[in-house]
Amino acid sequence: MEKFYHHSYSKKEELLNIPINSSGSFIIDMLGFKYLGMQIVTNNGVSPIDQITVTTEATWQDDGTNAENCEYEPTTNLWFKVASLVNDNGVFDADAVTTCRYAKVNYAVTGAGGDRNLTLFYRKIR
Repeated sequence: MEKFYHHSYSKKEELLNIPINSSGSFIIDMLGFKYLGMQIVTNNGVSPIDQITVTTEATWQDDGTNAENCEYEPTTNLWFKVASLVNDNGVFDADAVTTCRYAKVNYAVTGAGGDRNLTLFYRKIR
């Protein structure tokens, strides 16, 4: 779901029943935006319980390189004040200008259930 406003852009990304021993990421293009806020929601299906670890990164690389191939730096501690979110939810609201070119939300799932869910809500503001 995407919503465009005059000075902002909101989106919801959702993954359901993420397979065990899998990982991936969402990349948020920050071109033309100065502020970023995000909410990460994790929840489990039925037993056995899977573990999901979520981290964030950012890059300021803006030389035409494809977003997936840029060099990213860790930002989870800076943005969420923890090294990683493990089976946990988190909210980040950028009070200061976020000048990165791309923001990345990484996830990794381990366990035996294969039924972990991840929802990412984010808003970019000009």
